[in-house]
Amino acid sequence: MSTHDTTRHASGQSQHCEQPYDGADCHCGSGSSKTLVAGAPRVALAGAPNAGKTSIYNALTGLHAKTGNYPGVTVQRSMGTCKVGGKTLTIEDLPGAYSLDPISPDEQIVHDVLTGTSTTVSAPDALVIVVDATTLQRGMNFIAEALALELPTCLVVTMTDELSRRTGRLNVAALGQALGIPAVRVIGHRGVGMPDLRAQLAQVENWQRTPLPPPTDPDEITSWADSVLAAADYQAPQNDQITSAVDKVLLRPIPGTIVFFTIMFLFFQAIFTWAAPFPGRRRRRFRVSGAAGARLAR
Repeated sequence: MSTHDTTRHASGQSQHCEQPYDGADCHCGSGSSKTLVAGAPRVALAGAPNAGKTSIYNALTGLHAKTGNYPGVTVQRSMGTCKVGGKTLTIEDLPGAYSLDPISPDEQIVHDVLTGTSTTVSAPDALVIVVDATTLQRGMNFIAEALALELPTCLVVTMTDELSRRTGRLNVAALGQALGIPAVRVIGHRGVGMPDLRAQLAQVENWQRTPLPPPTDPDEITSWADSVLAAADYQAPQNDQITSAVDKVLLRPIPGTIVFFTIMFLFFQAIFTWAAPFPGRRRRRFRVSGAAGARLAR
């Protein structure tokens, strides 16, 4: 990572760096020795919103990091450092994106950074793609676009516990073999799989580029995704029973309308009726305290 990039981050607070997982030597803050290291290999975390990138990012950087905005936009940029295998890496948590064909400022930033077309931020040295196992079919499009960049890449699959709970299945190792890149299973908020991810980061210079880039035609991508998922023995999860039960009520015209107006009525009552006595009580307290103050002044 260049010094030019390093100097563009807003300073975060200098805090003590926790080590939530064994072997993670985390560095953070500003105004001290715990700052981003110029020249350290930069690894970007990319994936769809709510795929678990931030949990992984927090685990790797010790929950502390520098945050600021990308130059010229209000999209937040988060970067931190972590030592693995005796080397220091810069970890960047990119905004969530469903595609590298941008339709929002966040996706435009992800596209520009990963493709190296940004005039202010260089492309990362390596890429970690984070995908949610419960929505893997939908995430294959982003995987295909990211692999086409031909960056050294590692795949992280999250939410595998939720996939299993909903009677789905996935062979993560077979998925990595089918894609031609290393793949690890991680449950970020519980720390499951983090040692495996750190072991992969320790040898980031040996990460493979996919030997056969995915197709770019949408129809061909669908066929390619189906073949990869079949090789990984992927079975999509069943619908969540609680969500399905709620949908059966709220998505029907008559029950859904009744529930909507009931909630609106309760909000109206809470604001204009139930909360009405409180202003009167406050005014009485002010009058009492004002009278007491006047007596003391005498």
